[in-house]
Amino acid sequence: MRILNRYLRTSFIVTFLMSLMVITFVMCIGILFKVTDLIALGVSWQPVLRLLMFGFPRALTYSIPVSVLTACLLVFGRLSSDGEITAMKASGIDMRDIVRQPCIIAGLLSLFCIFNNNEVVPMGHLAGRIQLAQLGVEAPLDLLEEGRFIQDFPGMTMYIGEKRGTKLYGVRIYDLRKEGIRREIRAATGVVREEPRGGISLELFDVRIDPFADGRARPTASRGS
Repeated sequence: MRILNRYLRTSFIVTFLMSLMVITFVMCIGILFKVTDLIALGVSWQPVLRLLMFGFPRALTYSIPVSVLTACLLVFGRLSSDGEITAMKASGIDMRDIVRQPCIIAGLLSLFCIFNNNEVVPMGHLAGRIQLAQLGVEAPLDLLEEGRFIQDFPGMTMYIGEKRGTKLYGVRIYDLRKEGIRREIRAATGVVREEPRGGISLELFDVRIDPFADGRARPTASRGS
């Protein structure tokens, strides 16, 4: 019986770990996209690695239960298809003895999930938000990337044609604070500055503001800074 228990325990653990690696990687794809964006903005690898680690416990909240279910289906499905369960029952082994080892492992994993969900995940979420806030304070200008639409500002979408230090060229801002696009702000140049208490301010020059009505832009314009 000890050989059978070791066989079932080993099969379940190996299958569980393989499923856990694959499913956790899938659950972390969203974090990997965010990490890739930060690396492209020139953020150093230390805070990026910390962000990845802070998001890992949250992925485990979903990947562990799914991996346990996957391991049960694969292990007992293989045992059934190979006729091993029938052979065990024919040898006088009760079904409760067959499922005992996987049930013990699943119970221990349930205790770990309770601790992870109640303690580790909230702390990791808080630490991740603090890390993102520190990145915005330490290098807010790096978050303004040229050649792409920036949606980090509530109700606004910004596009920067070219960036040279703190000077911007070809700035386009779409005001989305109301339902649908209401107006478009275009500026030939602009200067972005860091505020003493964090955040940034933007000063635009040679500005054109086109109000939107019924989905069409009217030719009204204003110029200034």
